[in-house]
Amino acid sequence: MDSAALQELLSSPTQPVQLHRLLIDPCFILIGAAVLEMLLPLPASCRLSHLYPLFTALGAKVNRPERSSAERYFAGIMLPLLILGVLLVLSLLLLTIAGFEALLIGVMLLLILELHPQEALATKCAAFLRKDNKAAARALLQPFVLRDCSHLSAIGIAKAACECVCLRLFAAWFAVITWYLILGVEGALMMQSVFVLNTAFNVKKTRNQHFGLGIRRILQAMLLPPVCLYALLHLLNLRGLAQIKSGFRSLKACPAAPCSGFVLGLTAWVLNIELGGPRYYDDTLVRYAKVGTTRLPQSDDILHVLHHLRFYGFLLICLSLTVKITLAATLPAAAV
Repeated sequence: MDSAALQELLSSPTQPVQLHRLLIDPCFILIGAAVLEMLLPLPASCRLSHLYPLFTALGAKVNRPERSSAERYFAGIMLPLLILGVLLVLSLLLLTIAGFEALLIGVMLLLILELHPQEALATKCAAFLRKDNKAAARALLQPFVLRDCSHLSAIGIAKAACECVCLRLFAAWFAVITWYLILGVEGALMMQSVFVLNTAFNVKKTRNQHFGLGIRRILQAMLLPPVCLYALLHLLNLRGLAQIKSGFRSLKACPAAPCSGFVLGLTAWVLNIELGGPRYYDDTLVRYAKVGTTRLPQSDDILHVLHHLRFYGFLLICLSLTVKITLAATLPAAAV
């Protein structure tokens, strides 16, 4: 009887097919890759961000000091588009000729998503600040930011870490998830590549003042759909509308990068902390507007930023998964 029941289940014309379709659904692949990436300490050499030195070297080849500002601006648009085109063609070619497409997509997402590095940064930085080890916290944070961290106080380190974790986690994780749900693994690859290119050609570096403008605008354009979803998810809160309004007020504080400013302002307001303010880049004092509330961030607020963005990322995945399961359950019934 047991053997007959098992044979009947496997030979069912509907259940195995529906189960197979559900398991290879993009949302199931995404949640599996996101959980594995969060738990597995993948080496930095396996991640897409490992291409940062290569992108920086390519940028140095075309971003010559003797060229005019217009030529450098044009080169700063054409080089990223060329790199993105090559990466897109390679990914499409790989997906076309390789078997086990679902498994390949899962592996690619595992290498593209970057939650674990931000978790490690936030956890270690907060631990150093709790022990009042400001020197170790500065040394840990400096490779991830362009501002000068050598003279930051404990509050300055906490604020810089909160901003770093917020922006990097949103662009390299939440936005990647959003573009995967929109365009598949190609969209996720493009989003992460644009983020890495913007880091390599960051306009805050003196030599990239004109060269980095193009990729910054491309990044802000690609962040627009994730920002809209991030804002809509906050409507599930009781104070969601007020939080979103505070995010819109931050647009005026950061006109050059409005999407990044909105994310910083909304997150700071929700967590009741102050972000922004003055900082040094290349020994030059730059004063950014302050966003959020007036409470200065502490060491634990670094982890609060991490938990906040991680929660909304998984919330987006779970909502997408719920919609898929609901559609899979209702469409066959409607057809009958």
